[in-house]
Amino acid sequence: MGLSTNEIAFLAAALEADLLPAGGDVLEFGESEVTPEGSGPYLLETLAALVPAERMAKAAQRMLAAMESPTNYQRDFGPARALYHAVFEPASYVAVDLDPGPRKYCLDLNRPMSLGRRFDRVINNGTSEHLFDQANFFRVIHRHTKVGGLMIHWTPCLGWIDHGFYNVQPSFFFDLAYANAYAVRLIGLAAQGHFVPLPVPGALGDVLEAHPALGDSMVCAILEKTQDRPFAVPNQGVFPFPDETVEAARRQHVVPAAPSPNLALGRPALQSSTSQWSWDSDPAVDASGAVNGLVTGAHGFHTDDDDAPWWQVDLGAARTLGEAVVYNCLENPDIAARSAHLAVSLSDDGQSWRMIFRRSEDTPFGGADGKPLRVPLGGESARFLRVSLPEGGYLHLDQVEVYGPALPG
Repeated sequence: MGLSTNEIAFLAAALEADLLPAGGDVLEFGESEVTPEGSGPYLLETLAALVPAERMAKAAQRMLAAMESPTNYQRDFGPARALYHAVFEPASYVAVDLDPGPRKYCLDLNRPMSLGRRFDRVINNGTSEHLFDQANFFRVIHRHTKVGGLMIHWTPCLGWIDHGFYNVQPSFFFDLAYANAYAVRLIGLAAQGHFVPLPVPGALGDVLEAHPALGDSMVCAILEKTQDRPFAVPNQGVFPFPDETVEAARRQHVVPAAPSPNLALGRPALQSSTSQWSWDSDPAVDASGAVNGLVTGAHGFHTDDDDAPWWQVDLGAARTLGEAVVYNCLENPDIAARSAHLAVSLSDDGQSWRMIFRRSEDTPFGGADGKPLRVPLGGESARFLRVSLPEGGYLHLDQVEVYGPALPG
């Protein structure tokens, strides 16, 4: 899933038409990279006239930091995030992907899913064509977009031989919009670094005659969700919406209730060091991957091979604590075993620590498999919680959650 001259030409057209207001929460299906590698600065420069100078300067700083980062993840995905900063300046960003990462839910989009929240911008960046269950995918997008939010698509249309399971016709997005009362903000074709709008359904023949280079192109679309209603599967040119279909869809769209408050969620974190496997070279940024609420089975942070590596979270104030829940990395048994002798310590000031738990078993504990390590904290009061490996080595965990005492009843 890449950002190239084609996608940037489409996003530039949307910016020029003032269709992409800054801010808001962004959900992306398939975390994007810049392609070809190293073209990020050039792509960013093409947006310079369309983006406020201060935002462009910040994006350029992020681009340079990503390309010079010592971490593999930042070099691979950071340039695309810098481009998204220029285009969207999002308040938050998260992706759904099959590969692990600090801002990713590792989920199979062929299956029904709910993240329990909705987003202002939802991006299908050339992911849908690789999925077998198209209806499920577009239903997921619908469910996760706020009313008034934008669904942004680019996916193969003409040509693209053997690239994915499917190419779609431009009429697909017009039909999809009609069936679900989406407002069509922009639909067009992109190829060879150019974007050509399609003003109405059925205009494809005229556009191809005028622009023969679009014979190998992507269709790009921006659709606005205008109503909070169940997703309707479109038929080409026919749009039935019987009451029984509405009721059946509504029964499938139950958002789960929010869990008990996790005191560590989104709180400042820190760790003893970073390594080439860290998501970010800044210890505070890398450490935040363990308190972002995304249980993936992969590492949320990764220290170097230290004498006594540690990770800690600042709860903001002294809190009465009931339990810590620690999710291990489950990439393979050897990696999971590194955390077998985990210790948990508490502190009131972040300087003086008291160890209250140390695991003695050699067998690894679990995490995303439903078997995380649960550490009773016995009503202790503390502001900081630290996990460490007193015997040394690499410390890497998926998530760390902290809860207060259980409520009576």
